[in-house]
Amino acid sequence: MDPLPKIPSPPALLWREIRHSLFPPLIFSVALGAAVILWRDHAAAPKLVGEVELVVTPVTTVEDGLLTSLKVDRFQTVVQGDVIAELRVADPDSVRLELAPVAAELQMLETRLQQDQQRILQDYEQLRLSWLRERVALATARVELHFAKSELNRIGKLAAEKLVSTDQLELAQSVVDSRGAEVEERSKLVDEIAASLGRLAPADPGEFGATVAGRISQALAAQEELLSNAGRKVTLRAPISGRVTALFHRENERIRRGEPLVAIASTTPERIIGYLRAPVDRTPQPGDVVEVRSRANRRQIGLARILQVGGHFETITTNLVSSDFQPAAKGLPILISLPENLPLLPGESVDLAFRRH
Repeated sequence: MDPLPKIPSPPALLWREIRHSLFPPLIFSVALGAAVILWRDHAAAPKLVGEVELVVTPVTTVEDGLLTSLKVDRFQTVVQGDVIAELRVADPDSVRLELAPVAAELQMLETRLQQDQQRILQDYEQLRLSWLRERVALATARVELHFAKSELNRIGKLAAEKLVSTDQLELAQSVVDSRGAEVEERSKLVDEIAASLGRLAPADPGEFGATVAGRISQALAAQEELLSNAGRKVTLRAPISGRVTALFHRENERIRRGEPLVAIASTTPERIIGYLRAPVDRTPQPGDVVEVRSRANRRQIGLARILQVGGHFETITTNLVSSDFQPAAKGLPILISLPENLPLLPGESVDLAFRRH
């Protein structure tokens, strides 16, 4: 019996079988791949993050004065050496008012120092008179000791001849001993006073006054210099090229020395500061290749190299920490070069990843 002919399947049935057998795993694979890519590039917090270094330099003054002219405005571009502002140092009247208490204190100090000098000299003279009196008393005690010894010798001879009693001899001996002790103690006192005089004696009576007068003259000269400089103009210039980011003072305001007047940020990026979150599996080394990815909607990728690696963990900048991490997250700082083909702005946040050579 001949076999029956094969019944052809309609195309609609074949298409349905293909859709039922191939499309589900294919769509699942595509969706899974898209989810992995989206999670890696957009959702998951990268382990290595960075920020293009932003260099901000304040313009300050080293003298107090009045801001007479402000030549720049916020977001204005300046070149290194451009005039930023003009400052007039405090006027002479204000300087005189400020220096008047200082001058009064100097005069009072001069009077006190002169009084102290007179008191010191007077104390020195009193100590010297005491030394002279003690020397006279010592000489008197030595003479009395000599007479006591002579009297002891005389009484000793008489006692040997049984002309005086033993009590008189002992009394004469006690007088000699007391006079000898007095001479010894007064000798020590005279030596101590002499040593004190040697330490306290001025090399030149007018040396102390000359030193004081010299210091006061220097202070007065400094006041005169301030008065002579009062009213002059000081020009402040841009220390770097960039853009003015902040104005801290306006015209006709008084400026104190050290206060920032404006802030200038560099517009030319030079390097990236990255942070490697813990745990660190492998410590990066200078020269390692790093992939730099911008955080724009259409991510751009460039290659850079590590320049330097920090030696300790630091707190990561707040704008680099995602909501999944604690605000006080720490990372190992890394200095990275700027990719040549990747346009980045100073202060822009980027994602980083290590690449094999």
